[in-house]
Amino acid sequence: MNEENKGVIDKVKVKIKENKTEIIIVGVTVVAVVGVVLITKNWDSIKRFVFSSDLKNNINKQKDINLMTTAPVNVSIIENVTIECIERAVDVNKHIRNLPDGRIASLSKIESALEHGFILEEHQTWVDAYTKMCA
Repeated sequence: MNEENKGVIDKVKVKIKENKTEIIIVGVTVVAVVGVVLITKNWDSIKRFVFSSDLKNNINKQKDINLMTTAPVNVSIIENVTIECIERAVDVNKHIRNLPDGRIASLSKIESALEHGFILEEHQTWVDAYTKMCA
């Protein structure tokens, strides 16, 4: 480092020492504002997480249902697949479907999901297996 850079660094160090309290206040304020913004933007997810764990605890108290699946689950990712269908029946497995905002699952679908070992989150419903025609 040359003498010019040392002089600038020394001046910055002096300014930091003189304004240490203000720098700390600004830093804490920035962290608090960022925290409030993150909590506000993710409030729905936070509520869903908090209430889903309460729901799980209440369900375990009310019914003797094993909510854990004991069978291993294999997940495959398939990319760039083209499927050609010529009027044939396709079996669709039972699954969880996301609902549009403002929609909720019926009580019978919630019970059906529980019977299959799943807990529905907010804006989700259970879809039983069905057959559809693929054209």
